[in-house]
Amino acid sequence: MTGATLRHPMTQPFLRFLCEDGTPWRFGTEEPEEFLGRLGWTERGPEQPGGPGAVEGRRPYAVPLHGVGGCPGTG
Repeated sequence: MTGATLRHPMTQPFLRFLCEDGTPWRFGTEEPEEFLGRLGWTERGPEQPGGPGAVEGRRPYAVPLHGVGGCPGTG
């Protein structure tokens, strides 16, 4: 989950539900490749839900563009 997703008005009901359930979502990053690289992971390339290599064609929504700031789910 990106930082923008944590702030986006559309995701607030879901995030409130998680808090009420005792499982709050606490972290998001706009640069997952950099963050994971510092932890020793290597980049294979961004895979967005529904895109190539990530259940392609099964998502009913358009595949989000990688790196578009301020949009939930764009990484």
